[in-house]
Order: sequence, then structure tokens, then C-alpha cells
Amino acid sequence: MKIVKKILWVMSFFSLILSDNQGSKYYYVDSIDEIKRLEYMADEYLNLGDTLSAINAFIEIAEKAKISEIYSDNFISDYFYRIGDLFLLIKDNKNAEKYLLLSIDTYNQGKLKNQILMADPLLSLQSVYSNDSLKSKTVERQLDLIQELADFNVEDSIKYNMVEFEDFEDNVETEQEYYIYNKINSASSAFYSGLYTKTAENLNHSLNIYSENVDLDYYYYLDVLDSTNIEYLYPAFETQSNEADSLNNNHYFFMSIMNSKLYKYNDALEYALKYSNSGDSKSLQLLADIYFNIGYWDDALFNYYRSILLNNDNLNLKFQLAKCFIELKKYNEAILILNKVIDLDNYYEDAYYELGKTYLLSGDYKKATSILTEYLLLSPSNKDGYYYLGVAYINLNKYNFAKDAFNRVISIDELYPNAHYYLGLIFESILNHEAAIFHYKQAKRSGCLFEDLNLKYGMLLYNQNYLKEAVNPLRDYLIEINNLNQNEVLIVLGDIFYSEMRYGEVIEIYNKLLTLEPENIIYKSRLAYAFYELGAYENAIILYSDILEYHPDDVSIMKRIGEIYVKVEKYEQAINYYNKVLECDGEDESTLYQLALSYIEVGKFLQSLIAFKRVSYLTNNPIIQYQIGVTYVEMGLYGEALEYFINYNLKDADSTFMAGLCYYELGNYNKAIEWLDKYLDSNNSNAETDYYKGLSYFHINDFKESAKYLKKVLKINKKNSSALYYLGMNYLNLNKRREAKKTLNSLYYIDSVLYDSLSQAIN
Repeated sequence: MKIVKKILWVMSFFSLILSDNQGSKYYYVDSIDEIKRLEYMADEYLNLGDTLSAINAFIEIAEKAKISEIYSDNFISDYFYRIGDLFLLIKDNKNAEKYLLLSIDTYNQGKLKNQILMADPLLSLQSVYSNDSLKSKTVERQLDLIQELADFNVEDSIKYNMVEFEDFEDNVETEQEYYIYNKINSASSAFYSGLYTKTAENLNHSLNIYSENVDLDYYYYLDVLDSTNIEYLYPAFETQSNEADSLNNNHYFFMSIMNSKLYKYNDALEYALKYSNSGDSKSLQLLADIYFNIGYWDDALFNYYRSILLNNDNLNLKFQLAKCFIELKKYNEAILILNKVIDLDNYYEDAYYELGKTYLLSGDYKKATSILTEYLLLSPSNKDGYYYLGVAYINLNKYNFAKDAFNRVISIDELYPNAHYYLGLIFESILNHEAAIFHYKQAKRSGCLFEDLNLKYGMLLYNQNYLKEAVNPLRDYLIEINNLNQNEVLIVLGDIFYSEMRYGEVIEIYNKLLTLEPENIIYKSRLAYAFYELGAYENAIILYSDILEYHPDDVSIMKRIGEIYVKVEKYEQAINYYNKVLECDGEDESTLYQLALSYIEVGKFLQSLIAFKRVSYLTNNPIIQYQIGVTYVEMGLYGEALEYFINYNLKDADSTFMAGLCYYELGNYNKAIEWLDKYLDSNNSNAETDYYKGLSYFHINDFKESAKYLKKVLKINKKNSSALYYLGMNYLNLNKRREAKKTLNSLYYIDSVLYDSLSQAIN
């Protein structure tokens, strides 16, 4: 093919040189010389391996050739092709695509169109589209058409109109029809050679020779009317529409078909209405088909009827008429017509299919199964047929038959979404939950559009305790139906989030539920608890308080409010609610305990003591005895406290320490040291224990031991003023005045009172 192109290029080149146009002689010569110079430079650049410079030279050649107006479009196009090829060589696919498309477009714009010349840029373009299957397929199709053209003598076929196609030879019954088909085939040949006006003329002539036996479908599916090529043919028919001799307005017919294939139904309808003025069966069928495609069922029905009146033997027309009735939900009329079509043609597969579907739609499931079974004998691999058969069996409660039908669907198409949906229903009905989950999952993955799929799938997962897995389908269900106010689903989602402690989502769900049921106590309670867990205590209190208005004796709510007030350190409010609980249930141990602790926080030790002792009557828990002792300590009643620490908690470290503290406060320093030593036996030393041991030793005049423990305290806290003071006093008693003064200096910046006291002692 490259040789053919070069010959054509050389011929066009020499025709320019030998031109008789003397007025432009020198201009031509100058242009040619300049282009020759640039060609020489480009070749030199290529020899040197400087591809980019060569590309720039070729671009300049193409631009100068366009400006000169003496070079053919084929000449310019060939240079665009060379530029594109060079860009492809350096893997610049973007620019390669740009110039290769320019090359093809320039060929198409030329006065002497020849599609064979497009083969080379198309081959290169196919390399550019190697990773784009759609574009690559389009290019491949165009190359196939060009190859077909190269394999036969186009001019002879056009001249004698003798191109014959075996597919139509058997249908030719008259000499007239033979002539029509030759015209159509001649049109096809003309199209492949780029002669679009000739194409339009032949097609119009063929339609002008009136014959009802020329099937309308032939024009619909004619190769030259493929949507990828309509852009070439469309202008030729537009031109004819403006000419005086319009061949009985046949161009409107083709304009309508081309717009239909481009899904421009409004334009298609406009042309079809113009053509329908001819009043023949084909024009009415064309009009009816367009009305059908845009959903104007009544208009389609009317025109199919009109077409049938002129061509009553056409079963396709009757079939389309039945489909209109189906769309209009007039199933009885559709069934009547489809049965007549089948009576006239026992092998009309589409009629069986539509009849079976129509019986299904009308609710006659038994007849649907019968007809669809007959259809599948004619078309045994049709997945849709098996699908509708399965749906019919489902409605007859014949689940085993339905399951077999749906399994046949999946064996043909593994990803058939609706079949998986129904298999999910079947398996769920027989309690095979795992199989049901599998098929619902497959239906969802495959894009099933049943509105309740996500609901069924999500609820099944939820009921089988797959809580996390249930969330997404249930949420998808709410989004799909565009209604976020579905109580059932929201309740389930709320329950899932609540059980998984996903409190942020709990708040989202129960806020929605409360808009639907504002007084629902369960919703308020769960929402309040979510706020509580997330630390939004004010919101929690508001909701709990609201619940109490309707349930004033609900002690669990009172206790929770009291607990919240403790967390936010509002102890008086907490005490108030704990007392309310005790009014309802005076023997509640946990409430009494929390009440006692709250009294301590506000300094009401007597009330705290009373509450702790009430608890102690209910339980022998040592912790309560310990707390009673602590309360006595807070009240300064160390003797009473000591009884509780010694008698009830001999093995408790904290109680041992507190016993030592009480002995210290009671002035029994030897006992204090004894009990504090017991504490140290069971625990590591800490500053507080060392402090009281240090003071105890001081009071029994063991100044050396006292200093030892106080130094430990000061290692932990250098600013402990009391420890510094007693350490200084120890040094004085040990006659270490220098160390005492150092201690005094440290005390100066911490406690002025103790500083003065120690200073007086030193001086």
C-alpha cells in the first residue's frame, strides 16, 4: 500500500510542475525549491539521528505546502503521516495521534478521495491505540473495509451495478428487486471508495423503486450506516435535501435512520414525519419505530396499525405492535397478537420470548412456564429465557424448578445479577443462610438493581450475627431508596453500632430515629449513653432528665445522672440524685457508697460516715470498713479510725499505713513506727511513709534516724517545708549547725513561718 501512495504522490507532484499557469510560474518554482531544501535538511537530520529537528523540518514543509495552495491534499496528508510516524518512533503518542489524525482528515478533505491512502496512517494509529481497545477496534474496522476495497475493482462494480451478496440472493423474487439490490450494493461499493454522493444517489434510487418486499431492516443494518461512519455519509444526504430533484424525499428516510443510529431521536422524528407523507408501509413503520424508541407508545401503536393495513403479511410489524401493547400494559391484546404471529410462524423465537414474558407480567405464571419452555427449545442457550422461566416458577412456589432455571442462567453468565438475587431468596427460604449470603453478595457485586437486595442481604447478615458485614448493605439500601427514615433499618444499624460501641454512629442513627419517634424512651436512653461514653455529659444529662419526666421512678437513670455529676465534679447535684435513688430503694449498696464518697468531696464527713455505716450493715466488704476509718481520720477521730484499720484490715497495706498515721496523730510514736514499718515490708518506700517515720523518730529523740528518712523525702520533693524544718531541727540536736544553716537557707524561699521558727532555734 505504501508503494501505491508513493506513486500517487509522485503523479500529483509532477502535475504541479507541468502546470500551464504561467502567472504563478515563479511562485510554484520557489515553493518547490524551498520544500526540496527542507526535505534535504530533514533527511540529513534523520541520518544524524536528530529526530526532533527532522520533525520540525517536516512540519515546516506541511505548513508551506498548505500556504502555497499548489500541493494536493494527498501530498500534505503524506507529510502529516511522516510526522506522526516520527513522533511514534520517539514514543510521543500524544503528538503522534495528533498528526496521524490530521493526515486522515486531510485525505478526507481532498477533492480526489481515496480511502486506500489512509491505510498507512491508520496502521500507525493502531500502534498509538495499543492500550485502548475501543479506539483500536475502530481503527481495525476501518482497515478491514480498506482491505475489502483493495481486493476488488471498485470502478467496475459501480459502473455495472453487478456486486451481488449471497445473503440476499435467495430473497430476490423479481427482476425489479434484483435491480434494487444491485443499486444498494453499488452504493456500498461507492461508500468504501469514498464516493459519498454516489452512495446517497444509489440508495435513494433503490428506495424510489417501490417494493414492499424490500425489508426495512436491511436499511437499518446496512454496513454503510454504521454509527462510526455516518459522519461521512450524512452531508451527502443533507446536500440532496437542498436539491430540486430529491427523489421523492427518500433522503428524509435515510436522514431519519442515521439520526436514530446516533440516538438523536428528535431529529430522526422530524425527518420521519417528512418522509411519512409518502404514505407507504415503510414510511409508517419508520415513524412507528422512532416513536417506540422514544417511548411514545400510543403514537407507535397507531402507526404500526397504519403500516399493517398496507402490509398485512409483515409479521415483524405485528410483533412490534404486540410490544407496544406490552409497554402500555395491555397484556391481553399483546398475548392475542403474539399467539397469531406464532401460529403463522412456529419458529419465530422473539415472539415466543415476548409471549412468555407477557404471560409472566399478566400473572399467568403457568402459561409463562409453558411458553418459555418452548422458547428455550428454539434458543437453548438464552440466559434471559431461563431467567424469566425461573421467575415464573418462583411465583408458582416451585422453588426446585426455579433453582434449576437460575443455575442454568449462571452457567451461561456467571455474573447475571438478578439470578443470584433469586437464588439468595430461595436459599434463605429453606434456611440455607450461608448459600443465601453468598448469592446476595454476588448479586450486589454484579450490579443487581432490585430495591430490596441490600435490605435482604443486610438483614440476613445481621440475623446471622455478621454485624460488621451488615452495615454497608443496610446503609446502601437507605441511600438507594433515597429515604433515610426507614425505621426498621435504622433500628438495626443503631443496634449494631451500639453493640460494637461505635458511639459516634450511634448518635447519628438515634438522632434520626428520634425525629421519627420523639418520645421513644429506648432511643433516648441509647443516645444519652452514647453521649455519656463520648464525654458529652451535658447532652447526656438533658436526655436522661427528659426520660425522668416520663419515668420519675427510674432509679437506673437517677444513678446514671448522679454518676455524670460526679465525673464533672458537681457533687452537690450528685448527692441530690443519689438521695432520690435511696428514697426509692434505701438498700442500694452502690448508691450508698457513691453518696458517702460524694459527701467526703464536699466536706460533709458526718453524712459520709452515716452513709458508709449504712452500707456496712448490708455487706462485710473490707473496703467499706476502710472507708469508715478514713472518714474518722477526716473528722480527726483517730482512735475510732484506728479500730477499723486494725480490726478489719490487718493484711491490707493501705490500712497498715493509716494505722501508723493514726498512732502518730495520737502521739504513740513507737507504735506509729511499728505500723509504718509493716507498711514498708509490703510496699516500696514512698515519700509520705518516710515523712511520718522521720517525724516519729524526731519525737522519740532519735534524730539520726529521723534525718535519714527526711532526707529521702527531700530527694523526692526538695520544697517540702515541714521536712526541711524538722531536718534542720535534727541537725541542731546533732550539733551540726552548719548543716542546719544550709537547711535554713533552703527554707527561706519556701515557708517564712517555719524559716523564722528554725532561725530562732539556731540562734
